[in-house]
Amino acid sequence: MSKNPHSLIHLSNSLRQYFGLNTYHPTDKLVDEWLETHQFSCVAVLLIDGMGYDHIKKLPSSFMNRYCVCAMDSVFPPTTAAATTSFLTGKTPWETGWVGWHQYLERQDEESLILFFNQYYQSGRKHDDPAYSYHRLSISYFQNETEQGLTLFPAWSGSGLDSFQKMCEAVASYQSDHPVIYAYWDALDNLMHQAGPDAFQVKEMMQDISSHLDWLSGQLDESTGLIVIADHGHINVSTLYFEDDPELCHFLKRYPSIEGRACSFLIKDGKHEEFRQYFNKHYGSFFHLYARQEIYDSGLLGSGDKHPLLDLIIGDFVAAATDKYILQDKNHRPMAGNHAGLTKAEREVPLILFPK
Repeated sequence: MSKNPHSLIHLSNSLRQYFGLNTYHPTDKLVDEWLETHQFSCVAVLLIDGMGYDHIKKLPSSFMNRYCVCAMDSVFPPTTAAATTSFLTGKTPWETGWVGWHQYLERQDEESLILFFNQYYQSGRKHDDPAYSYHRLSISYFQNETEQGLTLFPAWSGSGLDSFQKMCEAVASYQSDHPVIYAYWDALDNLMHQAGPDAFQVKEMMQDISSHLDWLSGQLDESTGLIVIADHGHINVSTLYFEDDPELCHFLKRYPSIEGRACSFLIKDGKHEEFRQYFNKHYGSFFHLYARQEIYDSGLLGSGDKHPLLDLIIGDFVAAATDKYILQDKNHRPMAGNHAGLTKAEREVPLILFPK
């Protein structure tokens, strides 16, 4: 787990402690003091997907920047499936098994599964069990463990919340009825993937988000605390395609998985050292290659009780991006912005507390 005393894991365990739930890791002392001082009867957490610490610092007069108390560490890989799951459970990816966008959850010759959709990554075929990943990688969210906790998702969930304004209005209207509200917003992340984090449209959307947060802060009761966070940041990326390197593919037993910037490889028998040498020669300037035990020993995935499926999920090696590149196949559209690598911009997220 992160050595930074401020992380998504620490924050989650502070909230779990405040609401009388089991804790699994140390709490964030700054957040503990904030909660103890104010004694809120409602805590609303707004997680804005993709809004890294670097991004809010570019808007110095914004609500986010004015009330940001520090930069927090996300988890590794800094990506939505891993980070939101860790925040909502108080556990690390090492414990939850939720490591990235698509993972192997059965045999190595099965397709990897997109966890959120229960859809196979290569074929697009849906799993027979619409909640398979949640059964295979069982988890429990803190807001569901809290009596009368509330979760708000965007309109794709059927909520009708088709704008950030409506999301903020919902938080304001529900604050007196629920001790904890978790609200998730993904439009910023989607735009950064499409246009890149430095695009003008991204700045416009962040200014819009800031203005609605400013409005929301004026609607909150004195007994309501607002926490605004993110799961990861974004960087501009360039794509490298597996199909352009048949020699690399020749080493592989199965299609790579997890993330394009935290890529899992399972290697043919007897080819491990040859693969390591080849990968480091051709990609070592852009990725740090960890053998499975090396990434375990590094502590990047966190601590606690190791998930029993982790060896299957991780494979033999993980290539963690240190530069701008992403590894993917040509069947999936390239992205202008992405995350899940080792750079500071991807891994640092803001901790925003209102009132101070």
